[in-house]
Amino acid sequence: MRYKRGSKQPIPGDMEEERELRDYDQYCICPECGNRTPLKDISIPCHKIECPECNELMIKG
Repeated sequence: MRYKRGSKQPIPGDMEEERELRDYDQYCICPECGNRTPLKDISIPCHKIECPECNELMIKG
């Protein structure tokens, strides 16, 4: 993470980048084709997310 010169404040926008790069704690798995998708928004449960490959509903993995 980068900081403004002479400041302890991180540069805005860097936080989102780090969040994207970090490994996700939870994954959704498609029972049909086995596709694994990181659960980006924890407020949406896996069983409401469709698989991008085959459009089946995912399960928590």
